[in-house]
Amino acid sequence: MPLKNQDSYLEECLQSIDRQRFKDWELVVVDDHSKDNSRLKIGDWAKRDSRIRVFENKGTGLSDSLNLGIERAQADLIARMDADDVMTSDRLKKQFDFLSVRNRVGLVGCRVNNLNDSNDVQFRGYKLYVEWLNSVKTFRQISLNRFVESPLAHPSVLFRKELILRFGGYKKGLFPEDYELWLRWLEAGVVMEKLDDNLLHWRDHKERASRTMPNYTKEAFQRVKAKYCANWLKAELAENFPISAWGAGRVARSQVYFLQEQGIEISRFYDVDPKKIGTRKNGILVHSNSEIPSPGAEFLLILCGARKARRIIEEFLAARGYELGKNHLFLA
Repeated sequence: MPLKNQDSYLEECLQSIDRQRFKDWELVVVDDHSKDNSRLKIGDWAKRDSRIRVFENKGTGLSDSLNLGIERAQADLIARMDADDVMTSDRLKKQFDFLSVRNRVGLVGCRVNNLNDSNDVQFRGYKLYVEWLNSVKTFRQISLNRFVESPLAHPSVLFRKELILRFGGYKKGLFPEDYELWLRWLEAGVVMEKLDDNLLHWRDHKERASRTMPNYTKEAFQRVKAKYCANWLKAELAENFPISAWGAGRVARSQVYFLQEQGIEISRFYDVDPKKIGTRKNGILVHSNSEIPSPGAEFLLILCGARKARRIIEEFLAARGYELGKNHLFLA
């Protein structure tokens, strides 16, 4: 558990860990130069419970904290937790039991509960994301939807430590460190599943790193998606097989630009907006979606981010015989 200035939420978090039905745990806390009372509070807990060990981040930032914590962890299984979130009392037991009998699974997550009752407009997108996140549960769903949004809540996962040794730990850069790790591990063939249980209360607030740090911007997500999606396309499709894109709006054009940086060429755009049809975007001609050919003629990337639009597009393509992962893929 990385720790940085979470004095307001830390006590509730620690109480939830202390209440775990599974008792054979250690809590490795890495303090990232906190300036509030977080270090003092976790120090008091560590004095009372020998299972809690506290370290100082040798570097700076979340990735350094996470890598140090994993390095110091004595167990073969790593449960992620954040100091502003709350576990249900059976989280560790259910995830431990799951991995104990499923040797082929490298990581297990769970459904999460949105710990925020605010109706403020800035939190609505997060609520919609949690709804989507909870709908993506099986390995197939996680794998095929990995380029839509991050399919796992970071503090909800339990994974085998050997994965760090085989495929590397958290990297530093202008990208979301957890999402980059999931994409890298999925590319390497790591099987990920999700329990159909709400085992984590995932807190949203204005000071969350994902709201304040530059590696969580829209552009940061688009760039890391483009990198790993390009790798997927090069591995799965025949050389020079035509790739088209559904969606010619501003965000979609930005995503195409990042794909082009990775060596992926888009042959045509499709769109439903009559104002765009017949124009050129990024130098690529925009066609009507009614011109989309039968399955097998080209591979189609769906660049529409709106959830309602994705459902409508999926129904449209399914009626034409398109199969997700074979003929098309969502890249929001």
